[in-house]
Amino acid sequence: MHRHSVPELPSLRESLADRIRGIIDVPNDLREFAERAKVAALAALDQLPEDGKLCHGGFHPDNIIMSRRGPVIIDWSDAARGSPAADVARTRLLISIGTPVEGRISGWLVKLARKRALSIYLKLYSKSSAILPKSIDAWQLPVALTRIAEDIPGERDQLITLISRRI
Repeated sequence: MHRHSVPELPSLRESLADRIRGIIDVPNDLREFAERAKVAALAALDQLPEDGKLCHGGFHPDNIIMSRRGPVIIDWSDAARGSPAADVARTRLLISIGTPVEGRISGWLVKLARKRALSIYLKLYSKSSAILPKSIDAWQLPVALTRIAEDIPGERDQLITLISRRI
């Protein structure tokens, strides 16, 4: 999908910037942190390329279905034109975080499976593209900040830790 250009789609970078600027409903204990993170994320976005390639905006294993003709990517509601590295950063985030599974053994297995799936995805992706890991890393702060604004149960602490490391 990242080999295609679709100029009619909205800009992913502009969409991320708008979502970051729109973060206002922040608990009192996180207000100062959120403001610092917003400034850092917007500054990072200013330095990142637009690229104009087709980006899914929420690509993860649940958005792939198998058909008789092979895999089909579904749920294009967040599709945009932008940098494939941004899309990969979002996928990396979606695979690596999430609500912990109850129970020590099952939680450990899910964590291991996520880590393995992410490793395979990134390895296969890097084989088929020229995108360097540092390009993906550069998008992590703005992507993580927009994810925290989605307020997904069980993700907040993980995202705060990730964002804190980047600001």
